[in-house]
Amino acid sequence: MQTKNTALPDPNITPEKNLLGQVREWTDLFPWLRLVRVCRVAGGPIWITHTFLVMCLWLVGLHGISIATQDTFANAIKRGDVMARSDIMTRRTVLSQSSHSLALTTETPPTETLTSGSLLPLAIAQEVVTSPLSETVSKPLRAANMLTVIWTILIWLPTTTAFIRVGALLTAGRDMPSYIVTLRLVVRRIGPALLVACLPLLCSLPFLIGCWLVGLVANWIGAFGGEGWQLAIAVLAACITIPCGLIVSILFVAGKVAVPFGLASLMTNSDADPMDSLSRGYEYTLRRLPQLFAYALVAAVLSVIVFTGWSLIVGATEQFLYRIHPANRFALSILPKLAASIAVMLTWSMAGGVYLLLRQSASGQEPEDIWAEPDGWQAPELPSVQQPTT
Repeated sequence: MQTKNTALPDPNITPEKNLLGQVREWTDLFPWLRLVRVCRVAGGPIWITHTFLVMCLWLVGLHGISIATQDTFANAIKRGDVMARSDIMTRRTVLSQSSHSLALTTETPPTETLTSGSLLPLAIAQEVVTSPLSETVSKPLRAANMLTVIWTILIWLPTTTAFIRVGALLTAGRDMPSYIVTLRLVVRRIGPALLVACLPLLCSLPFLIGCWLVGLVANWIGAFGGEGWQLAIAVLAACITIPCGLIVSILFVAGKVAVPFGLASLMTNSDADPMDSLSRGYEYTLRRLPQLFAYALVAAVLSVIVFTGWSLIVGATEQFLYRIHPANRFALSILPKLAASIAVMLTWSMAGGVYLLLRQSASGQEPEDIWAEPDGWQAPELPSVQQPTT
């Protein structure tokens, strides 16, 4: 009689050990657990130093723009520009109530209020970008804000793309990338990254110009026609301008999320195609809105926890420096920018991690499937041993 050979269970393996042995696979059930690894970026001394120096350089540039545009505001006020006077008075009031300003004099240029309150570069985007298009803003302030936008993009784009790359690699389960290798990759792809940041504006220009031309034609025809012609032209113009306005609004509103995701696609793929990267950013933003809000909430909670810890450390250091006599006022003034630097690092690193999770949800591509340059010496290719055919 043939007996059936059955394997006995290992008595050393308990249900608890089985459970703990599957911890490394929990990310399949809860992909957002991968974002926990991104918090490691807040513990890298070289990255913290880099971001802190960029933050200080950015604030110094804003101060320089304020000084450069001060004469422009003075001339506008002399000409009786009421809006210019209102702008400068309003910003002086806001600045006087802020404890994080860099202003050291009683004369406060208007754009210095951009450094008050939150020091995140994206915190000023809404006011700076929309104010040049507003009719209630003076011309000097429009020029100052446009200079601020250009300066912010130039100074922060390399750093943000680097952190997007770091966050993506940490989410994929890789080790912290090399500082030199990451910056080398950023330098090579800074041109396509700048194009990704500007593509939403370039794509919306035809629609904006079309709306402007329709308005001119409608006003010209309406001035020479009767009431019937005016009503017909108004209806026709509305049928053209409303769809164009909706397209431009979608490009700009969704672009606030799609552009960082486009930069993430640019920094995680071997092919640096700006148009393809931005299209991926819009696709993952608009097609996966529930997942986007869920992952963004998790990223925000993790970032707040890490940022709170750093804020406590910075506060304790500030109290220690304050008790030293004489107190170093310069050190006390720039110390809060360290906490703001941590917030910048976490924000953009989390953006790279959330992009990989949305890519997995939309296309099924695993987060581990990420392009990475070799971080060391590469052996040259061996010559072929095949004999040439005659």
